[in-house]
Amino acid sequence: AGVIVYRVGKVQMRGDAALIYFLLYWLSPWRLTHAAMMWEPAFLFLPAALHLWAVSRLTPQPDLPTGSGRLWPSIVLGGVLLLTPQLHGSFLFLWLLTAILIYKKEIRLDWRGAALGAAVGSLTLIPAIYAAATGNFPAVLPQEGFIGKGFVTVWPLFKGALYWLRLASLDCGGLKEVVYFEPGWAQAFWQHASLILLRILQALTVATIAFSALTAWWYFRKRKASNEASGRTTWLERYAWYAAVALILSAGFAPVTLQGWHVTIALHAALIPLAVWAANQLRTNRRRVVWFGLYLAVGLSSVLAI
Repeated sequence: AGVIVYRVGKVQMRGDAALIYFLLYWLSPWRLTHAAMMWEPAFLFLPAALHLWAVSRLTPQPDLPTGSGRLWPSIVLGGVLLLTPQLHGSFLFLWLLTAILIYKKEIRLDWRGAALGAAVGSLTLIPAIYAAATGNFPAVLPQEGFIGKGFVTVWPLFKGALYWLRLASLDCGGLKEVVYFEPGWAQAFWQHASLILLRILQALTVATIAFSALTAWWYFRKRKASNEASGRTTWLERYAWYAAVALILSAGFAPVTLQGWHVTIALHAALIPLAVWAANQLRTNRRRVVWFGLYLAVGLSSVLAI
């Protein structure tokens, strides 16, 4: 997933931005904590990265492949869209994002390839189909809530927007829950001192949400300004915007209120504004680089704690 994200970044961004994008993605506390356990969210980083690669190769830009060059990306996209629902319910983000990109004519599919990929992705459903046909399919427990709950109660929509900002921040939840202590000498002193330091570090990670919000505001304001000036924006700028919309819509459709492990599938997209902002500041305004340096210092401290 990391290699794929970096390679897409090299095509869609400038070289320095692509490297920053990769480092932010690879060292993100969100990725480190959720990929460190054998559970469903840990397996979502690869299909999310493959989705990014596929749609980036299906853009209607003249310098990207056309015709037969769209076959393999379409196959990959079709496979990802059928395999991901078998991993986790957050597949809805990828489905909605794909629908938006098609509706806005941001990608051009080879429909034969997409159908072939979907057929391949469906092969792993054969045991379930066989079990259902023979009456051995496990009973499905009633689920909490109902489809579209977020649009009725409204609050989950705001939470979806907040998660978009949190994904680009260093606040992946309480550090106390993901940092463990081993017994040993002077354990009581070590635990108390460590907890104090962890609480300070946790407060700093929460503060980075404001930093993430400012970079997102800069990014999307830049998108609007470039659209007004030239009549067009870059494909990646539009992709990040549509991904934010897709995550908020996912929060609306979900029968449960989104939690942190429901949104890791959108990590790669949420980091795009921060990476582009950081690369821009490194090139144009070195005084603001100090803020990015502080962000990285807190981030590395979180990584070491985790």
